[in-house]
Amino acid sequence: MGWFLVSILLPLAAPIAAMWVLQRCRLPVPWTQKSLLVPIKDGQLCWGAVAFCALAMYEIAEPGAGGTLVAEGLRGYANAGFVLIMVPSAMMAAAGAVFPISVASPLIGPWYKYYETLATSLTLTILAGGAYTVVNFCLLKPGLT
Repeated sequence: MGWFLVSILLPLAAPIAAMWVLQRCRLPVPWTQKSLLVPIKDGQLCWGAVAFCALAMYEIAEPGAGGTLVAEGLRGYANAGFVLIMVPSAMMAAAGAVFPISVASPLIGPWYKYYETLATSLTLTILAGGAYTVVNFCLLKPGLT
């Protein structure tokens, strides 16, 4: 449980928590919109997805003391899957920083219609974090597949 909190949850929650603390302490913030949606609405969660994919690919390539993390026949597929998550995640995170959108208020209808980038980045990040968790806990070891 500690691994999940430090490796997955903390990197994703830190920007939101930091902004919340800045708001509560009444410190001047360098942006005009002080919504907690600001740090994540433009696909910035995808930087976490990129990191999760890179870490998982490293663990596949360099197994630790526990031995092979992924069965020999699945290594290529696992790496290809992580690349297929990593590339669009990196593109979305970079594009979101260059082309930010405004915070819609009030919302009429489902939130994901207004924040399609946020919904997509959330999906990619959950997928990358879940796959990294599978690799980290050796759930694809020979004998378990």
